[in-house]
Amino acid sequence: MKFLKTIRTLVATGCLVLAPCLAHAIDISFQEGVSPTAGYTTGAVTVRSNVPATNQNGSPQIIVGENSSHELRGILEFDLSEIETQAGANPFIIDSVSLWMVALGTNNMQNTGLPNTGIDSIDLRVLLLNEDFDESTATWNSLTPDGGDTTATELSALTFDPSTMSDTLRTFGTTAAFESAAVNALSNDNFLRLLLFRPDDKPGNAQQVFARFFSDEQANTSFRPELRVSFTIPEPSTLLLLGSGLAGLFFFRRPKKAAR
Repeated sequence: MKFLKTIRTLVATGCLVLAPCLAHAIDISFQEGVSPTAGYTTGAVTVRSNVPATNQNGSPQIIVGENSSHELRGILEFDLSEIETQAGANPFIIDSVSLWMVALGTNNMQNTGLPNTGIDSIDLRVLLLNEDFDESTATWNSLTPDGGDTTATELSALTFDPSTMSDTLRTFGTTAAFESAAVNALSNDNFLRLLLFRPDDKPGNAQQVFARFFSDEQANTSFRPELRVSFTIPEPSTLLLLGSGLAGLFFFRRPKKAAR
């Protein structure tokens, strides 16, 4: 049993390379009210340093960046247990993980987020959030440290101009760190938790440099935050070959040198 668990972990983390022609690929979307089922829920909320003890749940927006004297960050949570449900007892390889969010255009915003700053784009990061939260009670002060740990593992980055007119789908693309974070989540409580922040925030300089995204409270379900995961289930024949190879390695002995 311990041997099989070890093999599954090696396959899930991509430490063993299997023939692509002997694999079954699956794509899963995690989006509240849409997929994997209409009853699926996520966690998504803004935390603000200017009202550090106030919960922002219920807002249709997640705001990330700097607004004059304070910082704004987003926290998100996705339950990935559907991956193991679809994989069953089979080992699997996480191939890609990406976060898709719709940024509000100026036709749907109170302001552009870049007024009179001389900045034409915003740089945002997705970090691993190493703590649980409840979106109905989460605040700036409820995170450790306040506002979340900005030294945590960086999973993905995105640079764009938030002052475009139309609402636009933006993508925090897959990385090895993002894929590893999903594997680790499945090894723990199945929840992948994320922190969105702007690394160049300097509160107190009277600048407004931020982006607005639709949250999971948005009435249009297709605009809500979406996590897309692709994974591969090796076919039994591949695993049989893998097992045979491992057995061969186990019983392999170096040939003895001929006596002189």
